[in-house]
Amino acid sequence: ATGTNQIKRPGLAGGAKKRTTGSRPELTEEQKTEIREAFDLFDADGSGTIDVKELKVAMRALGFEPKKEEIKKMISDIQKENA
Repeated sequence: ATGTNQIKRPGLAGGAKKRTTGSRPELTEEQKTEIREAFDLFDADGSGTIDVKELKVAMRALGFEPKKEEIKKMISDIQKENA
């Protein structure tokens, strides 16, 4: 189960929900694989989710220095979008 402070791993089967607003280009299988591999690099415990600590590590690797509260807000915002 995904907790309130985690982001789920991108799906493997391409079963993502389609949004009805706006149009986005579809990702190629190669792009999907690259995203999964990047996600897995930061999913340190292999849980299939990225928690606050793991997201903070990922953001720092990208050159950002977010505060814990900023990370929690990011996760909360993503969960609202995917609800």
